Amino acid sequence: MIIDLEAVRATDIPRVGGKGANLGEMIAAGLPVPGGFCVTADASFAGQQQTILGAVGADAVLEAIRQYWASPEQPRASPTART
Repeated sequence: MIIDLEAVRATDIPRVGGKGANLGEMIAAGLPVPGGFCVTADASFAGQQQTILGAVGADAVLEAIRQYWASPEQPRASPTART
């Protein structure tokens, strides 16, 4: 499940983790936080895919998506991701 950061609160920690919940609380407090979303823990593939940050522009986002989907084949991926 995907949840907009603006809808996330501290009570959502079990579903979105501490970082996501803290970002949601910062937005609620009126602090400047870039827009974003959280993928809930039940839909997460943590440790199996590479994290790619800082993609700006359509070409960079498409390249980041390619790298993300290719990442289970990389040596640092979780062994279960390669099976």
